Amino acid sequence: MRNLFLALILTTLSFSLYAQQTIKGVVVDENQSPIPGAAVAIEGSSKGDVTDFNGNFTLEVKNKGTYAIDVSYMGYNKQVISVKTPQSKTLTIILKPSLQNVDEILVEATRAGEKAPFTYSNISKEVLDQKNTGQDLPYLLNNTPSLVVSSDAGTGIGYTSMKIRGTDQSRINITVDGIPLNDSESQNVFWVNMPDFGSSVQNVQVQRGVGTSTNGAAAFGATVNIQTAAPDTEPYAELNSMAGSFASFKNTVKVGTGLINNHFSFDARASFINSDGYIDRATSDLQSYYVSGGYYSENNIVKMNVFTGKEKTYQAWSGVPNDSLKAGNRTYNPEGVYTDADGKTQYYDNQTDNYVQTHFQLFYTHIFDNKATWNVALHSTLGEGYYESYKDNKKPKKFGITSTSEKMDFITQKWLDNTFYGFTTSFKQPLPFGDFIVGGAWNKYDGDHFGEILWAEKVNVPYEDEWYRGNGTKKDGNIYAKLNANITDQLSVMGDVQYRHVDYVISGTDDNMVNIDQSYNYNFFNPKLGLYLAPSQAWDSYVSFAVAHKEPKRSDFVDAPTNKKPTPERLYDTELGFNYHTKTVQFSTNFYYMQYKDQLVNTGELNDVGSAIMINTPDSYRLGIELSAGARLNKMFDLSGNIAFSQNKIKDFTSYVDDYDADWNYLGQKEESLGTTDIAYSPNVVGNIIATMHATEDLDISWTTQYVGAQFMDNTSSSDRKIDAYSFTNIKASYEPTIRGLKRLMIWGQVNNIFAQEYETNAWVYSSYVGGTRNNDIGWYPQAGINFALGLTIRL
Repeated sequence: MRNLFLALILTTLSFSLYAQQTIKGVVVDENQSPIPGAAVAIEGSSKGDVTDFNGNFTLEVKNKGTYAIDVSYMGYNKQVISVKTPQSKTLTIILKPSLQNVDEILVEATRAGEKAPFTYSNISKEVLDQKNTGQDLPYLLNNTPSLVVSSDAGTGIGYTSMKIRGTDQSRINITVDGIPLNDSESQNVFWVNMPDFGSSVQNVQVQRGVGTSTNGAAAFGATVNIQTAAPDTEPYAELNSMAGSFASFKNTVKVGTGLINNHFSFDARASFINSDGYIDRATSDLQSYYVSGGYYSENNIVKMNVFTGKEKTYQAWSGVPNDSLKAGNRTYNPEGVYTDADGKTQYYDNQTDNYVQTHFQLFYTHIFDNKATWNVALHSTLGEGYYESYKDNKKPKKFGITSTSEKMDFITQKWLDNTFYGFTTSFKQPLPFGDFIVGGAWNKYDGDHFGEILWAEKVNVPYEDEWYRGNGTKKDGNIYAKLNANITDQLSVMGDVQYRHVDYVISGTDDNMVNIDQSYNYNFFNPKLGLYLAPSQAWDSYVSFAVAHKEPKRSDFVDAPTNKKPTPERLYDTELGFNYHTKTVQFSTNFYYMQYKDQLVNTGELNDVGSAIMINTPDSYRLGIELSAGARLNKMFDLSGNIAFSQNKIKDFTSYVDDYDADWNYLGQKEESLGTTDIAYSPNVVGNIIATMHATEDLDISWTTQYVGAQFMDNTSSSDRKIDAYSFTNIKASYEPTIRGLKRLMIWGQVNNIFAQEYETNAWVYSSYVGGTRNNDIGWYPQAGINFALGLTIRL
């Protein structure tokens, strides 16, 4: 009996010596607000946890003792604290914001927050850096759900574009630190004017659908919110170099002072990119510069950005003619072609686009004692440039020459000289149950459009003689208010309203020497309402409804005859989403229904001088589901992907087609009622797969595949005017060893389109009847076959 009693005592003592110990704590910010999603780990072990929505965490350790606890969260400085077990009280760990987090104040008013009932994707600096191989920013965002990219030169360098949910860049609101980037008149963004801008970006948020209220152009398919790079706390110097197929080269130099005297920082970048392009003569000579300086104190931030881009690209806008593509010549570029005096075919050497654009941005932020924040930004953008063209065998009256009617050759330049300036502001007030944001902006654009004749074959003209000159002046102002209210710990509601006013005056003549004097005045009211529900730490869902309005572009007004001027478009957007996320698995589903009223589409109708005009169609819609998933399979493998299925329809569509007799005498237009048709350039399926293998501690290998379903070139749903479905696969390996004396060394190699697929991402079509037979004149945009790139990054 005594032996049994001693055994029980020894067992109990042994149990108490080796019983598990529990470490509990809460992670908060300086305002004592909980930080959900913070990583908490025991140094030197695989044990860890992620804080819940209230900032709480729990760690289990086997033995009594002292442990180092590592706590980190993006945007905050990492904390390492010492904890002794058994624990006497719950830990409270306060994380202080890093400079990166402080800089996020500049964009938070126009971004979707953690509980926002909108559909969005955040692309971090690490992902952008990993994908930055010298291509334009749209290519760095590729593999985002419902996003499709295209390149005129076929390589992602030069003129590039993207579509999201089938909508082009003129319908995507794009901002840099909350400042509008879309051109006020074309409403487009020309990434060629901002080469290698991705090297100066901290992160990007892509909101699909209307999204939250922002500044600038209307969001009719998506919003792309770019935050410029935050300063580094330590001094650095960095070199990025790339060499690839088609004589493509990129050299980027970056330097930064780090934080000086805990208050000042300065960063600078210079980039130089050259490429011959996959398409014939589609050369690019690109330069860009970026300078940023800031002052940071406990309650005040002053920051200034200046960035400029200079580009010279040989035009590849016309695409590859249909006959050339079908004959197997996928790279033929007809731009600049002419017949010389000996009857030989020549190509004009300076058939180029030339543009310089410089952005000035000045920000001031004040952080009040109650953690309210006020931002104001002043901005100015100066742009000037032209594209030069050889015009073969043209009528002189087209250029205002009446002394002769004999056709001849011309060399012309079309110029754009513009300024864009204004301010943005926002105020955010934390509330006991959420937060309230009010903001707005006012901007003015003034752009001169004019054409100059440099040379005429058979008549003398003054050098740089103008044949047309017009102007566009646009004032755009908006105010918005947003309320995010937490009804319970699991349920929150969002209300967002925006008022936007537009004044637009067009004057002068266009390149057809037609008077284009006209003016417009619009007032838009854009409400948004949504609910966010998080029944558990793993699950959340949302539903929202938003209204957006969009004014027509300059070309819509200028090309339309007086009796058919376009009217503004309206969009009703409903979004419903479900998300599931754990430490190793993430899954998201989003349903959307975007109903358009008076959407502007190309029907084939012509104006008085034979140019196509955009017509308001009463009823059209986009209906779809977007699925995305990701998983950490094990320590070596990560797998993620997304796929979007959609229907994009115009109801009761009527097409107009030019009609010629067999001798090409114009007979008028045929009217064709086609019923419900597909919206042009809107693939019904877009999917991506991304697999990453962490082969060693220093070596990563990634595989990305994108599939894009078939899409139509016009709104007729005709099979002979269709871009076939395509897919391509890229593989990249990056080796990043730890080298004493270097902050970073990375060597990478990438093989694009490894299966050498022949595919086209874009095309245009002019369809007509000739002698009763339907003809299609098509320009295709083929993309490069298998191609290679090698790169090196050194950071001191």
